[in-house]
Amino acid sequence: MKEPFRVTVAERRARLARRHHLAPEARAGSVAEVAGSLVGLHSTDPATVFLSAALRLREPSLTAVEGALYDDRTVLRMLGMRRTVFVVPLDLAPVVQESTVGPIAAAQRKLLIELLATTGVATDVQAWLGEVEAATVAALDRRGEATAAELAKDEPRLRTQVVLARGKPYEGSQSISTRILLTLAAEGRLVRGRPLGSWISSQYRWAPIERWLPAGLDSWTAEAAQASWRSTSTAPPASRSRATSNPPSGSSRGRRSCRRSTPA
Repeated sequence: MKEPFRVTVAERRARLARRHHLAPEARAGSVAEVAGSLVGLHSTDPATVFLSAALRLREPSLTAVEGALYDDRTVLRMLGMRRTVFVVPLDLAPVVQESTVGPIAAAQRKLLIELLATTGVATDVQAWLGEVEAATVAALDRRGEATAAELAKDEPRLRTQVVLARGKPYEGSQSISTRILLTLAAEGRLVRGRPLGSWISSQYRWAPIERWLPAGLDSWTAEAAQASWRSTSTAPPASRSRATSNPPSGSSRGRRSCRRSTPA
């Protein structure tokens, strides 16, 4: 019987170093290439994405990462696995949205409604929340980009307070602005833009996805998106772009905003 082929620990580590652009001869030419090879760069701490990319780029610089995020917009900062923030290439964003963020959005909306129900702010909390969200999106569309504090000036109901961890020693209160913006972003309606301050700031400006990405994000069914990404994730960025220009048969992809309806 033929002996099975075995990969040694050293070989596995060497392959991983090349695949993740850690080997000097395998450095990447762009932030999007790095983010694609790693299936997203962790970005809950704003500095992490800069450090992760710089370690793997042939020509690392703050300018290169900021350019990819905010000028060329070849990568997108969004919620992802474990409800944390990641930076992903645009062709991976629909996969993350359909496979991971949709359930997060539904859970966040349910939690927000439950928190609001304890405030007595309205008899029909869902209708009230819908009005606030519509006013927030309209204000953001007028401004182009804005922080939560700026939007609260246009829509004062964003300052509504909810109690967190009620009855616990660490009970506290919080305005609903952050939760509403997080939920709208998880539903693919908003994106985190350029932060206030320096590259290590975590206070982001927000923007409607149509203004941030005029062409919108590709919209896929979950099955088609995952199949396409699996088939092209090992290809160079240029060929990956060509490979994803034609969706798999039966997909509902279109050049539009990556929105999905989520149950209340």
